[in-house]
Amino acid sequence: MFLSTKQQIQAANLGGLIAQAPFQASAIPGVSTHGNFSGQVVNVVSLNAVGGYNAGVDGFEMGIIFNLDKGDVGAVQIAGIFNVVGGSVNGIQLGGLYNNVLGNVRGIQLALLHNSVKQNMNGLQLSALYNHTRGSVRGIQLGAIGNIAGKNSDALQLGGIGNIAQQKFGGLQVAGLFNYAKHLTGVQLALVNIADTSSGFSIGLLNIINSGYHKLAISTNETQNINLAFKNGNSKLYTIWQGGMRVDDNSKLYSFGLGFGREFGLGQHLAINTEIGSSYLYQGTWLKTNQLNKFNLDFTYKVSRKFSVFAGPSLNFLYSDQRAPVDGYAYARDLHHSFIRDNRNWSGWVGWSFGVNLF
Repeated sequence: MFLSTKQQIQAANLGGLIAQAPFQASAIPGVSTHGNFSGQVVNVVSLNAVGGYNAGVDGFEMGIIFNLDKGDVGAVQIAGIFNVVGGSVNGIQLGGLYNNVLGNVRGIQLALLHNSVKQNMNGLQLSALYNHTRGSVRGIQLGAIGNIAGKNSDALQLGGIGNIAQQKFGGLQVAGLFNYAKHLTGVQLALVNIADTSSGFSIGLLNIINSGYHKLAISTNETQNINLAFKNGNSKLYTIWQGGMRVDDNSKLYSFGLGFGREFGLGQHLAINTEIGSSYLYQGTWLKTNQLNKFNLDFTYKVSRKFSVFAGPSLNFLYSDQRAPVDGYAYARDLHHSFIRDNRNWSGWVGWSFGVNLF
């Protein structure tokens, strides 16, 4: 779009003829110290009033509006609005709005809106909108909205909204809302984490591993008769959404909370599950804090692929500033013998759990 027909024909006819020059100055493509031959010259320094067109740069290039380079660019390239490079960039590329590199980048890309690399990125991509590398990423992608890595990557992706890794990802994804990796071997940290397969760690409120760990647990324990928990993630680390109730007209008790767990396999049928969680206990009023923190050590027997039985001890710590029971509701401090003495807010006890896992 920025080249004349004559320049395009000349580039096609002289594609293999590349010269070296120490300096170029241009107003627009075709109006430069190299004339219509600017597309056949690699310059050490290129200064462009509006925009320039070169075979490449091996030093420094600045364009008030844009820079266009057919081949490679090295060292430093700065444009007020955009840079487009047909080869690779080795160094620093600064674009007011965006950068587009059709080869590889080894260095730093900075743009207000968007950085794009068609092949591989090794270094830092920083954008106020998003970064997209269609090849692999080694380094850091930092986008106010998000980042995309196309192929196998070991990188740090920091996105305000989300990050996407379209193949194997072995680095760290941190986002305000979601992360996606096709094959996760690293770590994800966001409200929602998604992966097709995972041997890494997903830390969030909801972790969806398509071929991972998905269980619905139905159990009872020393405090509540009925408990339901949805566990999702993988065996290395899964998130637990949990809720329970004490079924007694004169001693009701309700709870809901969040936890994390890990399964240690002991063979085909046996496993040990370690789980830690925190739940709010409703004892008849929302005006008081009643927080139950629990550590479970469950021994699991896998009857079949989608059904297992578990049982084990638990260690419980309750923080409560509710000083008296409410009619019809249980008062958790009075249900168990506490091993914490002379503390108005904290109580602790050893408990148990027994239940089944489905799916």
